[in-house]
Amino acid sequence: MGCDGLRVEGGAVGASRQRLRNLRALGIPERSAREWAGSRKGYWRIAGSAPLQRSLPNAYWTGHGLRTFTDNYHRLRAC
Repeated sequence: MGCDGLRVEGGAVGASRQRLRNLRALGIPERSAREWAGSRKGYWRIAGSAPLQRSLPNAYWTGHGLRTFTDNYHRLRAC
């Protein structure tokens, strides 16, 4: 317990649990989520992994208001 009465988790354990929760919330299957949540690789290294590519397609980012590089390229080339 921490000094304020809250439970303090270890850095790696707490991070992997949070990563697992986040991956499951994105709809990644349990097995794939556990594999990537337990990885010691950072977010940038696992960004190109197959489970994340399937769970966060371009439509996800477009729905959040972000443009793809090709959209910006075509817009600039049209000028």
